[in-house]
Formats: sequence, C-alpha cells, structure tokens
Amino acid sequence: MSHWIVLGIGAIVAVWIWWIDRHSLIEIATWRRRMISILRLGSVGAVALALIGPTCEHTPDAIHLLHVVDVSESVGADAVTGAADQVAHLNSQLRSGDSAGILRFAMKPEVVATPADIKPFESSDSGTFIEDAISAAAALLPGHGHRKIVLHTDGNATRGDSALASSMAHDEGIEVHVVPISRAFTPEVILQTVDAPASATTGEVFNVNVSIASNVATTARIQWFQNRFLAGEKVVELKPGAQDFQLEALQAMNAIEQMEIVVISDGDSLAENNRAQFSVSTTGPPKVLIISDSTEDRVLAQTLEQAAIEVDVRPPQGLPVTVADLENFDLLVFQNVAASYISGSQSEMIRRWVRESGGGFLMLGGESSFGAGGYAASGIEEMLPLRSEHEDARDIPSVALLVILDRSGSMNAPLPSGETKMALANQGAALAFQVLGRDDYFGLFAVDTVVHPVVPLTRSPPVSNTVDRILSVNSAGGGIYVYTSLAEGFRALRQVPAALKHIILFSDAADAEEQFAGQTTGSESGASAVDLVSAMLTESITTSVVALGEETDPHTNFLRSLAQRGGGRFYLTNDALNLPRIFTTETMQVAKSSITEEPLLVTATSVHPMLDGIDWSSAPFLLGYNLTRIQPGADLHLLSENGDPLLATWRYGIGSVAGFTSDASARWASEWLRWPGFGKFWPQVVRSIMRQPDDSGLNLVVERNDGMLSVELSATDAGGAFVNQLDPVIALTTQGGEAALRQTAPGIYTGSIEADPQLSIAGVLQVAGREGTKVFALPPQRDEELLRLEPDLIELQQIADAGGGSVNPGLDQLLNRDGVGGSKRHELAPWLLLLAASFYLSEVFLRRTARRPQATIPKPT
Repeated sequence: MSHWIVLGIGAIVAVWIWWIDRHSLIEIATWRRRMISILRLGSVGAVALALIGPTCEHTPDAIHLLHVVDVSESVGADAVTGAADQVAHLNSQLRSGDSAGILRFAMKPEVVATPADIKPFESSDSGTFIEDAISAAAALLPGHGHRKIVLHTDGNATRGDSALASSMAHDEGIEVHVVPISRAFTPEVILQTVDAPASATTGEVFNVNVSIASNVATTARIQWFQNRFLAGEKVVELKPGAQDFQLEALQAMNAIEQMEIVVISDGDSLAENNRAQFSVSTTGPPKVLIISDSTEDRVLAQTLEQAAIEVDVRPPQGLPVTVADLENFDLLVFQNVAASYISGSQSEMIRRWVRESGGGFLMLGGESSFGAGGYAASGIEEMLPLRSEHEDARDIPSVALLVILDRSGSMNAPLPSGETKMALANQGAALAFQVLGRDDYFGLFAVDTVVHPVVPLTRSPPVSNTVDRILSVNSAGGGIYVYTSLAEGFRALRQVPAALKHIILFSDAADAEEQFAGQTTGSESGASAVDLVSAMLTESITTSVVALGEETDPHTNFLRSLAQRGGGRFYLTNDALNLPRIFTTETMQVAKSSITEEPLLVTATSVHPMLDGIDWSSAPFLLGYNLTRIQPGADLHLLSENGDPLLATWRYGIGSVAGFTSDASARWASEWLRWPGFGKFWPQVVRSIMRQPDDSGLNLVVERNDGMLSVELSATDAGGAFVNQLDPVIALTTQGGEAALRQTAPGIYTGSIEADPQLSIAGVLQVAGREGTKVFALPPQRDEELLRLEPDLIELQQIADAGGGSVNPGLDQLLNRDGVGGSKRHELAPWLLLLAASFYLSEVFLRRTARRPQATIPKPT
C-alpha cells in the first residue's frame, strides 16, 4: 500500500476522532476527554506508521573475519600448515561479539570448522579459482559490522578475474586483505612453454622450441615422444632462471601427430610440471588401418598400396584405444578379428569416430567375423549394414548346447559398471541360447555345491520364458563343484539325439572346487574331472571353458586342461564385460551355423562407383562366406548365387560402413587373387567408404581456454577470395557435443564449446554441403598453476588494492574498528504496534474509570 494512502487514511481518522471529541454527549471531565482523544490519535498514528514500515540503522562495532585459504597444489602442504597457524593466531585476538570463519579452496571453496581442518583436498583438485573463492566469501559474511576477508594465497589463479571479485566485495563494504603464502624452497625444474607448428604436410621436418625454468643450476635431459614412442633426447645444462632450447628435425608422419616433451632432472621436486603435450595436424595421402588376425597376410594391404593408399597392418592388440589415435586413419578394416579382442570402450570409440568424425569402417568375412566372431547383438554390429543372423532352413546338424554357470559367492561382486559378474554371465548364456536354431537343444545348469537345472535340456524351449529364467540366476555361497556339474551334464547329454553335443563351463579361475570326484567330502574316488571330459569326448560330447580371472590364479591351468582334454576351446578374461561376447563367439563356433563354405558365384545388384569398370560375369568363384541379413535402409551391391548378401554399405552418422561377408585372402578368395578385377575392386571399395578430408580453403584454429574450446575458421576459395554464408559445425568425438560457428567477418567464423580440461580432445569440422571433414586434436590442458611456483606479488597487490585492503596486513589493520562498517537495519513496525496497543489500553482505562454524574431523582409531591 502506498505511504501517501496510509497517511491520508490516518488523517481522515484523526479528523473523525477530533469531531467526536468536540460533539461527544458523554459527561466526563474535560481533561479526561482530551486525554482519551490524544491516546486515540496516538494509537491511529502508530498503526499508520507501522503500515509504512519504517526502519532505523546503526553500525555495530563487531569485527567479522573470513579467512580464505588456498590449499591448491602450487602452495604445498607446508604453506597450508603455516596458513592454518596464522588463522589460529588471528582468531585468538578477537574479542567477545566478534566472529571468524574459514573457507579453504582450490578449484572449489569449502567451509571448514577449525584451523586444524585447513588441509589440501583429498581428491585431485589442482586448479586455483581465486575469483570464485572471494565471491563465495563475500556471500557468507553478515550484512553488518566491520567485515573483512583475509585471503591466504600465492596469487597464481588458473581461472577468472581475482581483482574484479575483490573490487565487487569492496563495493559491498567488505575489506579484502592478502597474506602471500608459497611452497618452501626446493630444487625445481619447470617446462614452461612449447612452441610448435599447428600443422604440417606428411613427411615434413619441423623444429620445436621449448622454454625451461630452473631455480638451481643443474643438468637435465629433454626427451620427446611421438605417438607414445621415444623419438629423441638431448642433454642440456640449466642455469637459475629461464632458458630456451630447440628440438630439431622432428617429422610429421600421421594425420594427427601426438607429441610429448618431458624434462628429467635429478633432485627435481615436482614431476607434474616437467611434461607438455601438443598435436600437429598433417595433410597427405589417405591412410587405412587393417586389424588382422594374421599380420603376415598382406594381400589386401599390398593391393591398396599399389593404388597409392597408405596402409598400416596391426594385430588386434594394436587397435587404438583413444579417438585421437584413431584420427590418424581414414578407414578402419577388421579382417577376421573376433569380437573378444574388442573391449566395450573400444567398440564405443569406433562407433563415435564413424558417426561423429566421418571415419570409414569395413568388416571382412571369416571364421572370426560377423556372427561367427561373436558380433551378434554387439555395438559393432549396430553399426554394420549386415546383421549376424541366418535362415534355419539350411542343412545344419542339430546342436545340443548345455551351459554350466558358476553361481558361487564370488560371482556377486559388483563391477564399476554397476552390474555383477553373475549378471554378465547370465547375459552371455542368454545370447548363446538366442544364437541357436529353432531345432537345437538347449539347457542351463547353475552350480554351487549342487546342480540347479534352471533350464532343463530340451529341444526348442520357449524363447521369452527361457531368457527370463536365464537372466534370473543369482549367485550363492561356496565355490563351483566342477566334477559334480560335469557328471550331471554328461548324463543329460547322453540321452539327447543331437549330431553335435557341447558343454560350455563358466567358472571362476580362483575358485573351481571339486577337481576330483568326492574331493570336497573327503571321499575322493580317484576319478578326475579331466578324465571325465576325456570320456565324454569319446561319446562325441565336447567341452569348452570360459574362465574369469588371471593366468596366475590357482585353478587356471586346471580349467585349461579341461578344455584341451574335452576337445573344446579355453577362454580366459579378467574383464567380466567380455563374457557376453565370449559366449556368443563360442556358440557360433560350435553350431557353425553362420558360415557357408562352398564355391559360389557373385552377382552385382547395383550401379555404384565401387563396382565400375569390373566385368562381374568373369568373376571366379568365392569359396565361402558368413551368413547375414541386410539391415533395413542399407544398400546391397553384391549377392551370392544363394541370394545371401556379400557386399552392403550404408551411412552411419556422417561416416560410411561396409560389410563384405567373404574375405580377401587365400582361404575363401584364392581364385579372386588371380583375377584382374581384384586389384581394381578393393581400392574402389576403400576409396568409396573412407573419410574424405576437406582442406580446400579451410583454415581451422582451435585453442583451450578455461574449460572451453575457442574455434576460429577462415574460409577462402581457390582464388583466395573469402567464402561467406557457410554453416560450419564443430563436433567433439571424445566427449560428445557440438556447436555451430557464426560468421563474424568476411570469411571468418567463430564459436566455442565446452571441453573437459583433463581430457585429450578430438573433434571434427563439418560444413553443410561439403562431403569432406577436417579433424583436429588437442592434448589435456596443462596445470598452469604448477608452472608458477613463486607468489604472483603483482596480482596479490592488485587484489588488495581493489578490495581496499593491504598485502601482509598487521594486527592493527585487521582489528581496526574505525571507519565505516556495514550498518545493521532494525524494523520499527513491531515497536509501533506495541505502542499503539498501549495507547489503546490506556484510552480504555480512562474511559472505564471515568465517574459518571448521578441522576437527580425528583422528590414525590
């Protein structure tokens, strides 16, 4: 309500009270009537003023200190201890009514209770965000009294504007004082800066300039690494201060050359500031990475090299583990590589690289490819244009598969993924069941100290009910009784009329009990589990073992012997996430239901550049292939005479993926190797699906800045003229996310995107309307605070000046109660309402105690 309205109403009420007083018919003493009117006017006036909400202010004499203590890596534990002692001393000088608080900070501020709690953060928290700490401190201080922030720091901030935060606190009436702290002196060598070219052409030799600072005279060794391999080193003499050195004759050979410089010196205190990473982007011919189960088979590699395509052939263990490593290639080829070699993180990395970075992917057929290689229902298969399935109508012998699962207590251990070993083993068994044909037998036993027939061995059990029962298996106590479970499996399989009978035994390599009959009860009969699987093999029942553990586990060799004597395969993994792929691979190997090995002719079913100029009527026989189905939306290019897909492609994100279900080696393509079309076909396929780089007139500069990537793109045409109205987008393939660039000048496009400072970043530039892409990579951001181990006295002085305080303040300054402090405001409305109530009660009292005149009664006549 407006103040004027309140006052107006009050005035009207006052006039009304005055009128009543003047025209009252009550016969009381005049002084009493006047006093009642005055009390009524006072009560009305007090209520009116209370509605307006008046306040009064005063400045308390109390001092409120908030100590803000830097506990980041650059100050060191000794400096933190010294700061805690200073805080305790200052707090002891405060008097009654004063207050003190403590805030420790590195990357984030945190309130602590006592000086003893001022310790470095337990987790890695290496940044120094002084601006955030000052802002948090200003918000925590009360709004009155003499408010002061005492900042204990070395001033080496890694983000933000510390002086600005100090100035804003001072504007609120808060003084900001600074106490410099720093690490105790120890010998220290620091690799401060690295100056290297951002790009080069393939094979180009370049130099790198480095700046190294030392606080002592010492000898140091500079090493430089390219793609994690030592490429060179040199010994240098360091003097106190900073010195520049040049590393000569480095050579760019990969699409993204990942470099690291390391300085090694005896007696150095911190290793964290002795290394720096950087990347050099190169341009050159297209490059293909072939992952092959046999690196000696270089037929495909030689065919591509003859077509001026650079090829690197590696075993499965050489598959890149980061997107930045994979960015060195334009096409990734799997040549008969089992899924068990590919970790879950590598699978996701490949998918992201294809989908978001435009990489190409090709899977060739073989006994360890597609379904036979364990790719059914995998992340890699999701990316393929062909699905690892088959028609059951073929002449395939019926299979009887019995899965024996270890459900002992160790299987209940939780994994970092949140799942248990038991849950992953269940998923593997369910996939194995789903791989089988509809005429096959399946059973599952869960075993601890006894056998639990979760799914009795039957022909074509119902799918949904069976999968639910498999996934419901829980772990219990004890270990797995191997002999008992195999003996029960032997009895079940002997009664089944199947052409192929097979057991998959899953066990913990550290806890496979009962290796002999009766071993666990003390009544050992001498019959061993190894002898039992040998006897089973004589009746055409084979046994494979999936072991979870390490080579050094006590029962690894026993489980391996079971597989060898049982005529099956042995799988050992220490990563339970591999179990679903292993079960699928093993089932495919047993059933052999996803491979056809017979001569067949090829038919072209499309018109495509990869098929141009090839006389397909003259194509010789292929001798085998993997059975698959075409994915909806994929393009089918080659077909077998049986009507099965041989070559299919599609787009996956911005990348291209192809599947060729036969191979490019002497096993199935021996006749093709002598065919003239072979040398034309494969380079055309590779060039069709590999990533197409687009460097024409595009110059990309990407820099890190406080958790953000700053991006600038300049675009010109062949004549050097600016290219405008493009729609460029930056996408990060390592952590996800994308950002559009906007044009800020002729031919110039800028933008920014969040990027984790602690991650290596790989990304791609996409421009609408252009087929090609431009890739880039950046190393993790360096910990800048560890490059400056002396206090930044200039920065500290600026913080103190902006905050109206001083550097190294004395007790007299911190305990000074002069000057203007923050005022404390008091609301007067409660007091005014109390006054109005007292006026009202007094007025009632005066009225009630007034003596009324006695009426005169006439005497009777």
